Amino acid sequence: MRSLRLSILLCVACLASYSCASVFAQEQVFKGVYVWGAEVSSFTPCGSEVDYWVRYSKMQPMSERYEKVVTQPYQPVFVRLRGSISEEPRTGFVADYDGILYVSEVFAFELSVPEGCDTP
Repeated sequence: MRSLRLSILLCVACLASYSCASVFAQEQVFKGVYVWGAEVSSFTPCGSEVDYWVRYSKMQPMSERYEKVVTQPYQPVFVRLRGSISEEPRTGFVADYDGILYVSEVFAFELSVPEGCDTP
């Protein structure tokens, strides 16, 4: 009986670690266009049609930096950042996006979007 409980516990632990690993990819560096506003927090990598909802981890919210740089609402800005893409289920406003980008660090935050980094 004790070995059965131990086996079940090990199986549950393995499944839990597998599901967590599949939800979050490894962190990588991205560059692209960020837009923030009411009900909008989006990032589109340079030259891509994929649009991610942005969430932050352990850093100043990007919205605060955004508001210091832009001159009008919903203005696109260029960012270079480190983060990971999550495939977790999305609800509410987030359901309209291709995934969630968890941002851990921002390296560049510029009003001018470089040539070649436009989004379709």
